[in-house]
Amino acid sequence: MTRGLGALALAFVLVTPALAADPVELTYPGDFDRVWAAAEKALKAEGWGIDDAARPLGILVTKTQRLAGSDAGIQAINQRVRLRLTLTTAGVSQTRVQIQREMIRRERVLWVERDTGVATADAVAQRTLEERVLAAIAREL
Repeated sequence: MTRGLGALALAFVLVTPALAADPVELTYPGDFDRVWAAAEKALKAEGWGIDDAARPLGILVTKTQRLAGSDAGIQAINQRVRLRLTLTTAGVSQTRVQIQREMIRRERVLWVERDTGVATADAVAQRTLEERVLAAIAREL
């Protein structure tokens, strides 16, 4: 069991490109299961699909959403964003949720897509996506 969880954790580390430097986090009054369910509902309510979920590790990774650029035509370049939520217990009936943003440059020629991680400067104004998801989780609790 431990070996399987370790392999799953290693797979997440190797597959996930560089994330934003400082995660946005908030601690909620509720056990892990309740906050996990609220996080799934909140992501859906905010229009995020879930790409990967590893409940034993407390990790939710969203599908990407387009921020800029166009998907029209034979060749397209656009900027996309993906969120990674990490849930951990933070005491009796408390769960901490950390959200990290991953910026992606997607280039498509014909039907072939190539994603490249993009480094971004973490300005306070750029944390609105994360803060909206944290507020949605609070509403779902």
